[in-house]
Amino acid sequence: MTKPMTITSAIKPMTKPSKTERLAAHVKELRERTSLESWNAFIREMAVPSDLFPALMTGRTQLLPKGRPLDASECQVLYNIIGTLMDTNAALREHTEQTGILVKEWGDAFKGLFTLASHIETFANLRQDGELEEEEQAA
Repeated sequence: MTKPMTITSAIKPMTKPSKTERLAAHVKELRERTSLESWNAFIREMAVPSDLFPALMTGRTQLLPKGRPLDASECQVLYNIIGTLMDTNAALREHTEQTGILVKEWGDAFKGLFTLASHIETFANLRQDGELEEEEQAA
C-alpha cells in the first residue's frame, strides 16, 4: 500500500533566483548572443585577402593596400568583410550598452547597501534617524 501524499509533501515552494543568479544568467545570455570572444575578434570567421590581413589583424589603417581594380569575386569578399565588420560593430555597441546598464545596477546596489549600512550604524550607536547627518554637517 502506498503512502498517501499530502499537499505539503507534493508541493515544493518556488524560490526566486537571487539578484546575483539573475545577473550571472543575464551576462551568460549576452555572451552567447553576441559571440564576441575578445576586443579584437570578429563575430564570425571571414575570408580575408592576403593584402588586407596585416591591417585587419593589427588595426592599423596605414597597412591597408593601395586601391586597385577588383574582379567580381574580390568585390564580393570585400562586401562580406564589410558586412562582418558592421555586425561586429553592432555587437560591440550592444555589449557597451549592456555593460553600462549592469554598472548602473551595480551602483544602485551599492547605494542601497550604503543606506542600509547607515541605518545599522545609526541603530548601533543608539541614535535616531537624522542625528548622523546633523553630526556630519557640524563636523
